[in-house]
Amino acid sequence: MQEQRLYNRASLAGYFIAGVAAGGAAALLITPYSGRVSRNKIRNQFEEGQAKVQETTDQLADRARKAAARVSAAIEVGKEEYKAKVNA
Repeated sequence: MQEQRLYNRASLAGYFIAGVAAGGAAALLITPYSGRVSRNKIRNQFEEGQAKVQETTDQLADRARKAAARVSAAIEVGKEEYKAKVNA
């Protein structure tokens, strides 16, 4: 059952990537701009997307660090509570 899910996810990812590639190729073929302008537009959009991905990654990493700190603090409180009850 789990192998089937993994296969389905892999197939879905493959179809998605193929769709993106096909869409990109179609967009390049029907673009109203010259090659140089199209390349510049693609480069600019790629750089903007890359910056957004980096920003999102940084935000997620920050959230993860904060969550890890909260978990560590909660564990320490739990340890102290346990020691207090055991020693009481």
